[in-house]
Amino acid sequence: QDSRSDIVYGLDEMGFEVEASHHEVAEGQHEINFTYEDALEAADNIATFRSVVRAVAAQNDLHATFMPKPIPEINGSGMHSHISLFDEDGKNAFDNDDDEFNLSETAYQFMGGILNHAPAFTAVTNPTVNSYKRLVPGYEAPVYVAWSDVNRSALVRKPAARVAASRIELRSPD
Repeated sequence: QDSRSDIVYGLDEMGFEVEASHHEVAEGQHEINFTYEDALEAADNIATFRSVVRAVAAQNDLHATFMPKPIPEINGSGMHSHISLFDEDGKNAFDNDDDEFNLSETAYQFMGGILNHAPAFTAVTNPTVNSYKRLVPGYEAPVYVAWSDVNRSALVRKPAARVAASRIELRSPD
């Protein structure tokens, strides 16, 4: 808990806007969520985040690992990426208030592309043998190339809206 707080404070001092942080399911497992950015800045933020987590852990005589499944028989660790698209005017291209899930045709087509190309991009987003040890039934990991609004076993999930922005969650990367 104390180390996670130090991480959040450090990220805050670096300009990150941390939306939430809490203990996760497995022992010693934590989740820290920061706000969205465009794709390039988000990638930079992920690399910075990993460095900050490792540095703060070391300062507290701990070792931080991002290994997807370090311990068999307990939940692994993944990187759930929330994705949305905005047009040049700043309008969310995934949003449609008339749809049951508040998703536009563009959002459904985007999800279809993810599901269609899942085998190819999984080789990049899950690059180690240990990556695939996480993707097994029973541990809240995605095991179906499908989408759902509630089933955490689906590759893509439509999370409940916390704000007026439609997005999808890609659950397989680690």
